[in-house]
Amino acid sequence: MSSSVDISKLTVPQLKARCKELKLVGYSKLGKGALLQKLAEHLPTGTSSNTASSTNPELAKASSACTSNTTHKPNINSISDGPIRPLIDISSNQTSEAQPEATTATDTNSPLLQIQTIRPLALYSNRPQNQANLPKKAYESLTNSELLHISQKRPLQTNVTAELSPKRPRLSDVPPQINLNNVQSDTPSKVPPKRFSHSLLNKGASAYAKQPPPAARLPTSTTSIQPLQPVKSVGIAVNPTSLRTSSIQGSGMNTPSVSVSSSGIRRVRTKRFGPLALATPRPNNRASPQNALAPQKSPRYLDFSILQSVPFHQISLPPKLAQRKNVNSWAVILSGISNEQRRNCLLVSRMIRYAVYLSATVILAREFPGGRFSQVSQMFPLSMTNFWPYLRHRQLELATRKTAYTSSFVTNVLGGGLFNMISDVLWTSPDHEKQNVIAIRFLISRIWFAISVGNDVNGHWKKDVITDAQEIVKDEIWSVTVCHTSGSETRGEQTYYVLESTCEVIGRPPPSSDPQVNTATFPPSSPSYPEDSLPVRTDWSDYIRFRLLPPSVHPSPPTPLLTHLKCANMEEYENGISKHWLGRVANETDAEVGKYKRAVAERYVVACVVGNSISGKWMSTSSMAQDFAGTSAINQESSVSKREKHRVNLFLPAHHHVESVHFTTSSGTPLHPAIAIVQTPGREYFILRDNGMQIGCEEEGVGEEWMKVIRCQSDGRES
Repeated sequence: MSSSVDISKLTVPQLKARCKELKLVGYSKLGKGALLQKLAEHLPTGTSSNTASSTNPELAKASSACTSNTTHKPNINSISDGPIRPLIDISSNQTSEAQPEATTATDTNSPLLQIQTIRPLALYSNRPQNQANLPKKAYESLTNSELLHISQKRPLQTNVTAELSPKRPRLSDVPPQINLNNVQSDTPSKVPPKRFSHSLLNKGASAYAKQPPPAARLPTSTTSIQPLQPVKSVGIAVNPTSLRTSSIQGSGMNTPSVSVSSSGIRRVRTKRFGPLALATPRPNNRASPQNALAPQKSPRYLDFSILQSVPFHQISLPPKLAQRKNVNSWAVILSGISNEQRRNCLLVSRMIRYAVYLSATVILAREFPGGRFSQVSQMFPLSMTNFWPYLRHRQLELATRKTAYTSSFVTNVLGGGLFNMISDVLWTSPDHEKQNVIAIRFLISRIWFAISVGNDVNGHWKKDVITDAQEIVKDEIWSVTVCHTSGSETRGEQTYYVLESTCEVIGRPPPSSDPQVNTATFPPSSPSYPEDSLPVRTDWSDYIRFRLLPPSVHPSPPTPLLTHLKCANMEEYENGISKHWLGRVANETDAEVGKYKRAVAERYVVACVVGNSISGKWMSTSSMAQDFAGTSAINQESSVSKREKHRVNLFLPAHHHVESVHFTTSSGTPLHPAIAIVQTPGREYFILRDNGMQIGCEEEGVGEEWMKVIRCQSDGRES
């Protein structure tokens, strides 16, 4: 291999083996021409020149010219004084071949300087070698040392290209059109003639898509040529919403316009297709289904919810001790004036201001007496606590309930005696938040029996006044006291035990256990209200007595009333309600609606149990099931033990099992606020939400009489 002819005829693997023998580095990715150039630097002079001349005649010519005429080497200081001009005018859409210019010692367009200047922008190309990027005539003015400088810098470009190249081409990787006006440069630069031909752009977007277009900051002019250093890249961000295509003349390729920022390269993945956005919405003449399916603000009708508790704070700025003896007297006086007048009195003195705060307790004791206020007064001292928020709370509760009661269907039945049916004290719910609710529900149940059963012969019950309602068993049984009147005369009071869910009467307590009964005005021998007409059955009296025992006496925790209910298919129904539906209601979006639906379902179950479960003759569960099916035996209760007769038995027929409860029709239209639909295995029933009693069925719709009373349509919608 000593001859130049042998080296030039070697293949690339043989040349690499030769480099390995000479212990050279950085030759693994070089082409044949670069390998011959690298070997020429380490072989003797004769062999080097022969190799260069045999490999590339033009390269040998340039090398010999630069070697022989050393006086024409470029001046380094003069080269760096001039402005550096890139080879490509990126701000223009036109490309053309650059004309080669003669290189002088002071020419700023020296090929060596151009190669170092355009080096970061050369990454747009997909060519593996720097030599391939230069025009052929550029080699004529290069020396061996300059070519060596190019070959030594090549691995840096290759590594950067490998790091920035994507794994696969994407549509967003098409090289953008960069405007150098947005690129920050230390010194202004002139744009030299183009050095790239049209053949590079004619390759299309596929050649550009292999490598992302990095941007580099243009080097500034210095007193000496510095080696190329990695510079901070200028980010190119593509905004998909502001893409616009501009054709590059001579290439026929469309590229989207981009914006240049200094935050780094940021790519945005664009969608292939996006629906057109209408400037004006399409007119819709149909009713929106969302409005029809939208849940109501509150599903309750006359079953008022309990308002949230209010805070209690101490009164600030109390008067002097010598003035406090007159505060209570002033509080009584100030409780009789209007709110506006009391507000003006706050500015008189500290003593009057303190009396205005204490006047709230006087108003509460006068307008809202009872156990609720007594319980609050025991928790907070009356002489030091601001009770005005609590007073506003009670007043809002009273006004809200009276307004709802006035606008209800009860007014169509009672007429002028609307508020006379409930005493004024009971309207304030003095002892319990539900007192007024139970009184209204008791009236609704009376209306239902009067219309559906038809026992309202003379309408005497319209003259009765509900004076009291007390809770006996928590959330299950209440006692309702009714005052019987005839004109302006009071005939007496009577107390009934009723179920909270439906307000159906289960009996009347004996007079000895009911101190409110006036036996003088209501004698036991009265034909209208005999004493033994509604006695409390043994099973109910034992149940009430057992539940009233203190928790420490109970051998086991007491069970709710619905646990005594028996029905068929207990595996799929819990207390007569579908377990699957209960699971769906528990996960409903509106928790209040789901909770109230379950309460309505439980009221319907209690309202549909067999009549002997609540009143009348006591019967066992099996006896009620056989009697309902028409297969009961004679004197079958004689074999029942006395102990079993003290247990409450509730039996629900199979055709009243609850599958679901709805407050809207099948089309999504809201029902009347007083009506709900219960889906059973056989049919749908229209019921009252407040007591769960039926007012219609699926085949016949809402009853004609109930349509007049409630003022609704046959399908339950509000008329």
